[in-house]
Amino acid sequence: MVLVKSVLAGLLALLLSAVLFIGGLLLVPTPTPPSEGTGSTGYVYGTNWIVLSPWGYLIALLIFAAGFIWEFRRASK
Repeated sequence: MVLVKSVLAGLLALLLSAVLFIGGLLLVPTPTPPSEGTGSTGYVYGTNWIVLSPWGYLIALLIFAAGFIWEFRRASK
């Protein structure tokens, strides 16, 4: 039962961090796309680099591990 609660706590930490991250993105002003004829190319819009990057997966794993360890240590006492 301790492991189940710890896994759920890790998933909850991961979900909460995702909600906070998305909420933080809503507070950051988005750049306006360049108007036609300015010759600006190559600008990438969006935040897909976090999901596709190995760093994004590593950060998610660390957040899950932190929630798991926190609950596991608390519940095993």
